[in-house]
Amino acid sequence: MNARDARAATTFGLVVGALMLALYAQAVIDRVPFAAWGSPDPGAAIRRGGMWFVVAAVCWAVALWRLPDAGDVQAPPDAPLEAPPDAPPEAAPALSGRRLRLFLIGIAAVLATTVVMPLLVAPGSGGLAILRYKEDVPGWPWRSNNVLTWPGLVLWGVGTACVVAALRAETGRARGAPPTGRAAWIAAHRPARWPVRQLVAGGVVLAVAAVLRLWDLDRLPLDMSSDHTEKLLDIWDVIGGARPVFLDQNAGREPLQFYLTAFLVKLGLPFGFWTQKFGMQLVSIATVPLMFVAGKRIAGARVGWLAAAVLALAPWHIQISRAAMRIAWSPFFSTLTLACLILALSTGRRNAWLALGIALGAGMYGYTGFRPMAIVVGMAVGVHVAHALWRGPRAVADGLRAAAPLLANAAAAALVSLLVAAPLIRYAVDRPEFWARTLTRMAGDEAAALPPLAGLLAPVPVVGRTVALLMDPRFWRNTGQAMGMANFTADSAWIHSPPGRPGLETIGGALLVLGAVTALVWAVRRRHWRAGLVLAAVPPMLLASILALAYPIEVPHLARAAGALPFVAVLCALPLAVLVASADHAFGWAGRAAAWALVAVLFVGMDRNTAKRYFVEYRENYDRSSQNTSDGVAVVRTFLADGGALDRVFLVGWSNGWDYRVIGLSFGQPDWNGLLWGVAPDGSDAVNQADDHVADPERQLYLVAGPRAEANIAYLRELFPGAVVAPGAARSPDKPFWTVVVPADPARGGLEPNVVPAEPSP
Repeated sequence: MNARDARAATTFGLVVGALMLALYAQAVIDRVPFAAWGSPDPGAAIRRGGMWFVVAAVCWAVALWRLPDAGDVQAPPDAPLEAPPDAPPEAAPALSGRRLRLFLIGIAAVLATTVVMPLLVAPGSGGLAILRYKEDVPGWPWRSNNVLTWPGLVLWGVGTACVVAALRAETGRARGAPPTGRAAWIAAHRPARWPVRQLVAGGVVLAVAAVLRLWDLDRLPLDMSSDHTEKLLDIWDVIGGARPVFLDQNAGREPLQFYLTAFLVKLGLPFGFWTQKFGMQLVSIATVPLMFVAGKRIAGARVGWLAAAVLALAPWHIQISRAAMRIAWSPFFSTLTLACLILALSTGRRNAWLALGIALGAGMYGYTGFRPMAIVVGMAVGVHVAHALWRGPRAVADGLRAAAPLLANAAAAALVSLLVAAPLIRYAVDRPEFWARTLTRMAGDEAAALPPLAGLLAPVPVVGRTVALLMDPRFWRNTGQAMGMANFTADSAWIHSPPGRPGLETIGGALLVLGAVTALVWAVRRRHWRAGLVLAAVPPMLLASILALAYPIEVPHLARAAGALPFVAVLCALPLAVLVASADHAFGWAGRAAAWALVAVLFVGMDRNTAKRYFVEYRENYDRSSQNTSDGVAVVRTFLADGGALDRVFLVGWSNGWDYRVIGLSFGQPDWNGLLWGVAPDGSDAVNQADDHVADPERQLYLVAGPRAEANIAYLRELFPGAVVAPGAARSPDKPFWTVVVPADPARGGLEPNVVPAEPSP
C-alpha cells in the first residue's frame, strides 16, 4: 500500500470512527427521560453525550480536511453571475413594447383589486375588489368582511399572470430548428439521466414515506382535539360556500388546508377527521420528491436521494403531518422554495427567479412557520453576492456590475411574490389582528390591542424592536432551546411529540451534528456557498419558535419550526454522502458497495426507531392525553343503528370534558348541540337540563363521564326510573364513561327500537 492509499484508508477510518462516536453520543443523550435545557439538570448523561459529540465532530472535521473532492459529494462549481455555459442565452426581458403594456396592465389589475376598488365600491359590495367590505365601518383603515369575490379573484389572477408573462425570459426556439445549448444536451443524455437504480431508489423512498404516513391513519391519531373540531367546522363552512382569504377564528389560520380538504370532500371522500388527516398526508408525501430536487441542486443527486430518504423517515415530519393540522404546508413550501432558490442562484435564469417568487408568495397561504423563509431568501441573495465578489481578484465595482443582473432578478422575484400574496396582504392591511398569533406569543395578551399595519412595519420601530429583542435574555434562552430541538430538547405539546423526545431519532440526530460540521468545513475550505446557505438558514427558520418570548413553555415547538425540516434533512444526508465518497476513494467499488450497505443498515435502523417512536410511544401518549370521544361516538353509532335519533343524544358536560362538537361532526351534522350545561361555570349543574326531557316519549341516550359522573347518573335514574345504565367501552381504564339509555314510552307515542310506524289508513 503506497502513501496515497494509506492516507485514503486512514481518512475512511476517521470517517467511520467519527460516525460511530456520534451515534454513541446521541444514544447516550436519548436515554435521558427529559433533556429540556430549561429543566433541572438531567444528569451526567447529557454532559457525557455532549463530550463525545465534540470528539466525533473533531475527528469528522479532520477527515473532511483530508478528503479530496470526490465525485458527486458536492455539486460542480457554478458561475451564477455569468451566463451558464450549457444553456442558450436568454432573451433580455426588457420592458418595451408589448412587454411593457402587459406589465402595466398586470400591475394595474392587481392594484385595482387591492387598493383602488376598495375606495370606490359601494358599502357592503365587493365590486371588482378582491374582498368584500363592511357597511358599518367606513373610512380608513378599510375593514373587509374577509370574503373573497370571484371578479376580484379573476382580476388578481389575470393581473399576476400578465406581470409574470411580461418579466419571463424567452427560452424557446424557432419551429423546426435543431435544439441547441442545454436543450441539445438534455436530448443527447435523456436515457442516462434516470437509470433504473435511481428509479428503484426513488420508488422505494416514496413507498416508505407513504407507508409511514398512511398506515393505520384511521386510528392514529384517533381522537380529535378542539383544534381539529375548529378546523372541521371551518372546512364545513368552505364546503357550504364560505370563501375566506384568512380564517380569523382561533387566533387566525392560513386557508390552504381548508380549501384542500373541502376539495377532497367534493371529490367524494367523506367529510370528517379521516379526510382532514388524509389531505395533510398527501402534502407530506409530495414533499419527499421535492426534497430530492432541492438536495440535488445543493450537492448532487446522491445527496438528493439521501435527503429524501431522511425526510421520509424523520419522526419530526411524520408527527407534524399526521397531526392533521396545516403544519405540513410549511416544510412543503420551504422545500419548494429552497429548490427554486438554489436553481435561481446557480443558473441566474430569470424564469427560475420568477418561480421562486411564486413559491414564496404561495407559501404564505400555508402555515405561519413558513414566513421566515422570506428572510432566508433575502439573506441568500446578499450572501451570494458577497460570495461572488469573494471568488476572484476582481474590483468591487466590476463585481457589483456583474451582480446587477442578479439583483434585478431578485427584485423581479420579490415583486411576483408580493403579487401572489396580494389578497393576504390586503387582509393584513385591513385587519392588524392578522399578526395576533405572532405578537401575542412575543408580548403576551397585552399585544391584543394592535396598531395598524403601517405602525407595525415602520422602519424606526422595527430597528428599535430588533435591538431590544437581541438584548432580551429570553431570546437567547429560546434560541438555545430551539437549536437543540432535533437532538436534545423536547416539544411539550403532546399533539406534536412524545414527552421528552427531540425532533429526530438517534441516528438522525447523530447525522445532523456531523452534517453541520460538513457544511461548515465545505463552506470555509471549498467555498461551497450552497452548503453554507443550508447551515445558515436553520436559525432564521426557527424564529417562529424562538420568538415565543411570553410563552417559554412552548419553546421548542416542532410545528412552528417545521419550515427548517428540508435544511435539517440535507444536513443529515451530507455525512452519508461523505461516507460513500471516502470509501470509494479508499477502496474503489468494493468500498463503495460496503459503504452503501452500511447506509442501508442505518436507514433500516432509522425506520425501526421512527416506527417505535410514532406507532408505540406517540400513540400511547396521544391516547393518554386526548379525550376518548371516539368511544362515545361508537356508542352513538350503535344507538343510531338501533333506531335512535341524533337529536335524542345528549352529553352531560363537565369542566375540561369532551368536546361535544366531535359527535355532530362524526355524523356529518356540525350544527348538532346535545351538550347539557347549566349556569355554573364548572358544569356542576349540567345534568339539571335533563329536566326538560322528562315528557319526551322517544328513546334517549345520555353520555356521562367526569368527576361528577356518579351523582349525574343518580339524578338521571330519579328522572327516568326505567333507564338502563351501563359502563361504556372505554379504551383506557383511567377514562371511564357510562351510557344512560331511556327507553321509549309507547303510552306517549314513543317508538321502541327498530319499530317503523305504520302507514296511515286512507
